[in-house]
Amino acid sequence: MDENIRLFANELEKCFSKEKIEEMARKSSFVKRKGKIGALKFICLCGFMDAEVANNTPDILSIKVSAKIEIIISSQALDKCLNKRCAEFLKKIF
Repeated sequence: MDENIRLFANELEKCFSKEKIEEMARKSSFVKRKGKIGALKFICLCGFMDAEVANNTPDILSIKVSAKIEIIISSQALDKCLNKRCAEFLKKIF
């Protein structure tokens, strides 16, 4: 995982435990089952990876995710994550 992302994740965990973040993701129905990319890493992707989620295609985002957090995720799987439940989850976090 990219060092900047690791540092941010550590700071985020000071405010919310990883378990609390996962719980919030489940309560918002953003997470229904365990996947390759967990709620904490998804928050890092959307807010702090310089991935420009709103301005990039799922293909480009999946490449950036692979490079930054060393998880291979298909563009289709990533595209399915970007929905209304995702927005509600991110609102709760931020």
